[in-house]
Amino acid sequence: MVFEKFVVETKAIWGQYLSHIYRMQTTGNLDSNGGFVLYPNILLVTNCSGFYVVELIGATSKYKELVVKRHKEKSIYRYMSQFDDSQPDSLVHMDGSNHGFRF
Repeated sequence: MVFEKFVVETKAIWGQYLSHIYRMQTTGNLDSNGGFVLYPNILLVTNCSGFYVVELIGATSKYKELVVKRHKEKSIYRYMSQFDDSQPDSLVHMDGSNHGFRF
């Protein structure tokens, strides 16, 4: 239930913010300095075993409501690095002080 509440509140916050920016742009109250303003159209929400991650995806010139996509991942470390969270074997192990590399 906590994850679903997070999804609803996150969508509401981003929806209000992006619709405000779009309103400002359409009424001429936003200076884009000659550039283009692009708006996301997908809100990807991932549950990583108690850690919640939100990503804004897509690019459209007109803001419309965000489409929510849900994803579930076992590990936050796997999600963030795209690899599993096991410890890799080190190439060089230096234990002590005054060690270093030259050239």
